[in-house]
Amino acid sequence: MRVTGSISIILVTLILLGGCESESGIGTRYAVEKKMWDARVLEQKISADVFTGDYRDVDAAIDAYEEILASTHRDSVAGQRWSPRIRIEIQRLTLMCKIALTKLYFSRFEENAAVTYYRSGYRLHDVMFDDIPDISLALVRSLYDSLPEDSVGIRCGTLLKDVVEDHILWFGDIQIGDTLLDVPLYLARTQMERGNKAVDPDFLDLAETFYSRIVHTWPDSLLGYKARISRAKLYTLSHRFDDALDDVENAMGSEHVGGTLDELKLFKGELLGHGLKRYDDAKAVFDDLVSHSKREFVVHMAKLNLASVEMAKGNRAKGTELFREIELSNDVAPKTVAKAMFLRALDYQRNGNWAEALNRYWRICRLYPFTPAAAVAPLVIVRHYDKTGDVASRERALGKATEYYLGAIGKDSKHLDNRHVLKDYLIETYLICENPIGAARELSDGADKWRAANGSMALIKSAMIYLNLLDDEENGVRMLKKCLDAFPETRYSRVALRELNRISPNNR
Repeated sequence: MRVTGSISIILVTLILLGGCESESGIGTRYAVEKKMWDARVLEQKISADVFTGDYRDVDAAIDAYEEILASTHRDSVAGQRWSPRIRIEIQRLTLMCKIALTKLYFSRFEENAAVTYYRSGYRLHDVMFDDIPDISLALVRSLYDSLPEDSVGIRCGTLLKDVVEDHILWFGDIQIGDTLLDVPLYLARTQMERGNKAVDPDFLDLAETFYSRIVHTWPDSLLGYKARISRAKLYTLSHRFDDALDDVENAMGSEHVGGTLDELKLFKGELLGHGLKRYDDAKAVFDDLVSHSKREFVVHMAKLNLASVEMAKGNRAKGTELFREIELSNDVAPKTVAKAMFLRALDYQRNGNWAEALNRYWRICRLYPFTPAAAVAPLVIVRHYDKTGDVASRERALGKATEYYLGAIGKDSKHLDNRHVLKDYLIETYLICENPIGAARELSDGADKWRAANGSMALIKSAMIYLNLLDDEENGVRMLKKCLDAFPETRYSRVALRELNRISPNNR
C-alpha cells in the first residue's frame, strides 16, 4: 500500500510538472530560482558580522547575485512571451536579488568607512555637538575629496533606488528588514559629509521617499514605526528639527514603542534643546526623565543634556553641578562621563580659563582614552594653540597628541564605534601643524607593531597622504606594496590592491 501510494504521489507530481512546463517562461523561472538558491548558500557563508568574515565570501555572493541580474536582463526580450504569472514571479525574484545585493554592497561600503570616504567625527552624529566649532575634522577632508568616487557606494545607491521604485516591493509580501531600513540613513549621512561623490546626488530625496512611503503604506505596523524614527534621524541631519520632532512625537504614541519610550523622550528633548533652542520645553522633558525613568543610561544622558541646556540658558552654576554629579558617579558609562568632562572643559575655554580647560582635556585622554570625547580633545588643544599663534605650545601639544593617538590606535579598542577615525584625528592634528609627512611616517612606523586590520588601514592612510597631499607617488606606491606584503589577507588588502592598480598598474 505504501509503495502504491508513493507511486501515485509521484505520478500526480509529474503530471503537474508537465502541465507547468507548458507554461511560457517556466524554465527561465526554474533557472533563476536555482541561481538564487546557490547565491543564498554563498551568502550564508558570510558571518552575521561581515567585518569578521572573509571578504572573498562577500565577493562570491555579490558576483552570484550580479550574474542573476545580468541573466534576467538578457532574457528580458524573451520575457515578452512569458505568461503574466511567470513574468511577475521573475520580477519578484529579481527584486529579491536586488535587495540582497543592496545589503551586501552596504556591508562593503560600511567596511570602507575612513578608507575611501570622509567621516567628520562628532559632527552630524550627535545633536548636542552639532553647532560647536573646532571639534570636527576639516583639513583631513582634502585627503578624501581627492579620491575617485567610491564605486561600492554608487552601486549601493543605484540598487536601492531600483528597489524603492519597484512597485512589487509595496505589495507587502517581501520583507523590508532592519538592514535595508538602515541603508538610506547611512548613505544620506555620507552624502552630507562628502557631497555627491559617494552616492546619487538625489539620494536625500530618495531616502525621504523610502521612509515616507513605508509610513504611508504600513502606518500602524512595527516597520512603519521604525521607518518613522529613521525619517526623524534623516530630518535631524538636514536640520529639519520641527519635522523630526513631529515624527518622534508620533512614534511615541505607537503601540510598538515598548521599552524604547524613554529613549524617544530623550531624542525629543535633544531636538527641542539643541536643535530648536526651546530650552524650557527641553528642560521639562529632561527633568521628567531624570525623576521618573527606570533606565540608568537614559537618566544619565538626560542629566547630561539638562546640564548642557542649563549652560545654554546662562545657568552655569546649575550646569556645572549636574556635570559634576555625572563625573563623580560610579555607575555612569565612561562615554557619558567623558562627554560631561569635555563639555565642562569647553565651558572653561569659552570663559577664558584655558589652564583649567587644558587640564581637563588631557585628563579625559588619560582616564577614558577610548571615547569620542578623548579622540577629539587633543585636536581642540592643537587647534587652540594654532589660532592663538603659540607655535611652541602647538608643537608640544602635537607631540603629546601623537603619544595619545598612537597609544589608543595600538590598543585597537572595540569600545570606539569607529576605531579607524582615530587615525584621521592624528592626521588632522598634523595637517593643522602643516606637517602631513609627519602623520604619514607615524602611521607607517606604527603599522609594523599593529594587528592586521589596524596596520593595513594605517598603511593605506599613509599612502593616501603621500599620493593625495604630497604628490609623492614613489612613497605612496611603497606604502601600498608594504600593506599587501605585510597584511595580504585582511579585508582592506583589496583596497590597497585596487589603489595600486589604479595609480601604478605596472608596479606590482
